[in-house]
Amino acid sequence: MIIDKTGKIVFKGHPANRPNLEEDFDTLRSGGTISGEGCAAAEASTEEGGEAAIPEGYEEMDGKELAEDIAAASAAIEELCKDTEVIEIAKQCPRAFCVLVCDQQYIPKTGKTLVKYENYRVLVGSQENIDKLKAKIEEKVKGKFKVILREQAM
Repeated sequence: MIIDKTGKIVFKGHPANRPNLEEDFDTLRSGGTISGEGCAAAEASTEEGGEAAIPEGYEEMDGKELAEDIAAASAAIEELCKDTEVIEIAKQCPRAFCVLVCDQQYIPKTGKTLVKYENYRVLVGSQENIDKLKAKIEEKVKGKFKVILREQAM
């Protein structure tokens, strides 16, 4: 995080995402503002009616509902990791994984929790093996997440 002279968080993310950190610090020291990825705080931008804008890819989600969804999807992924057929197919693939990624932002001003909830499925191998793994994953791993599928047939 980068915090300005007033104590406000003006950037959240990895420092490598900033093209010039030294320039950012100079700008903030002089009372200026920085912009770009990771700088647009949800509570800072407003839509009509004064409601905080929801950052791209985020949505409101109940914390209990999210926790239950993550638990169910995680259990399904663990089950797949024990499936002997899946193990044998995955051994023939240079890359084969299924990962849940959940980024939450709590907006104290509104009391809302915003969530970017994604399921990355990366499959590299023969098209036949990719299709078999995709079918198994689609059958077992379900949830309210957005599926990000990356596949490369070899």
